[in-house]
Order: sequence, then C-alpha cells, then structure tokens
Amino acid sequence: MYYDLQDPVDIKEAFDYIMNDPYVQAIKYLGFDITGHIDAMNELGTQYISDLVVKYEYITLIFHIVGSFVIFFTFFIFVSGPIKRQLRVIDVLTNITFSIPSTVYNSIPKIKNFIENGNIEL
Repeated sequence: MYYDLQDPVDIKEAFDYIMNDPYVQAIKYLGFDITGHIDAMNELGTQYISDLVVKYEYITLIFHIVGSFVIFFTFFIFVSGPIKRQLRVIDVLTNITFSIPSTVYNSIPKIKNFIENGNIEL
C-alpha cells in the first residue's frame, strides 16, 4: 500500500495497519516474552548468588575462627614455651651471678669480665 507521509490521516492509517499486523504483533509479544524470561533468569541468578554469598560468608567465618585458634596455639607452643624457658635460665644465671661474693668477683678477672661485658675468655 501507498501512504502519503505528509497527510496526517494517511500516517494514522499506516500506523494502525502496522500495529494491527499479525507479524508485528508476534514480534512485539515475542519481545515481551523474552524480556519476561530475562527478568526471571536475573531473579534466579541473583537469588543463587545471594545464597552462595551467605554460605561462603559462614565458611569464611569458621575458617577464620579455626585459623585464629591454630595461630594462638602455635604461638603458645612454639614461641611462648621457649621464651619462658629462656627467662628461667636468665633468672637462674642472674641468681648465680649475684650470689658470687665480691672478694671472688674482684680477685678473678675472667669472672669480672664475663659479668660486666658478657665476654668469655678461655
């Protein structure tokens, strides 16, 4: 059909003809259907990702708690124990050092040098 695109009546007739055409109607409804399915898939995907985030949030929290306990016990066993033993050794050496009488301390230069400077001369 021929429509005069300068005449408003012909433009309205062409528009009505195009909008009532079954092929155009099928494409329009197909577009609505595709849009509806896309929205439904987006909603399902969003819910799935949200569920995974909550799940892995709990898993991360549990691993963090377990890791913190492991770090604490590792520090307690491998660091704190040797430090306590070394402090006991230092305490014993300090007690021994101050139990030496001053006459012995002044008469033996090797002991005096060891106590004052920490040097051991053999």
